Amino acid sequence: MNIKAIFIIKKYLLLMTLITVALTGCTSFQNKVVEPETRLTQEITSIARVIKTRIEKNWIKPEPIVKGLQVKIQIQTKSDGSLVSSKVIEPSGNENFDRSAQEAIKNGFPIKELGELKLEVYERNYRKFNLVFNPE
Repeated sequence: MNIKAIFIIKKYLLLMTLITVALTGCTSFQNKVVEPETRLTQEITSIARVIKTRIEKNWIKPEPIVKGLQVKIQIQTKSDGSLVSSKVIEPSGNENFDRSAQEAIKNGFPIKELGELKLEVYERNYRKFNLVFNPE
């Protein structure tokens, strides 16, 4: 495995961890002196929470909903926070559920907070990312 592949894997794992934290809401920060890298991680996590909240607010749950559904959607954005595209990359098997997730994403954008990020942070984390959407 070359260095580029390792870097991509580490970047993917960090992004998935941050999205998981944002989607589950399992975050707690202590009152500590914050190092620059920690501040950056908090900023990335904060934006992930904003994205999660906007999408959740715009989701119209299809009926009936089958427990255990999950769809992975690739999201592409512009640096101003607008949505370029959302594409199902791992369908749930339920077209209504997948379509409702895509509609929630479409209606949840733009995310103006993306435009407030440093360009390199935006490029590395939010130009193109995957979101796992599930009703639980």
